Amino acid sequence: MWGLILVPFILNLWFRQVLNAFELVGGICHIIFFIVSVTILSVLARRSTADFVFNTPISSQSGWTNPGIAWGIGLLTLTFSISGAQQRPLVLFPSN
Repeated sequence: MWGLILVPFILNLWFRQVLNAFELVGGICHIIFFIVSVTILSVLARRSTADFVFNTPISSQSGWTNPGIAWGIGLLTLTFSISGAQQRPLVLFPSN
């Protein structure tokens, strides 16, 4: 455990120039690999026709028979990410 703490401590104190170079290389690699990943996924992805995308209901594949419920559940991912999940929930009726 001490070794895992000691190595970053030494790197941060005495090898700052090396650390800056590693961070710069890591940032550049993140940008390059993001562009490469998006390009590969967009080139190799299977395509659907416009007719299938806009005229074929697929809400029954999720197991929910009501399309409104399936659509609402699909929005939960977006709602969770933009709602600030780390905030305290709103308490309308406190128990005090």
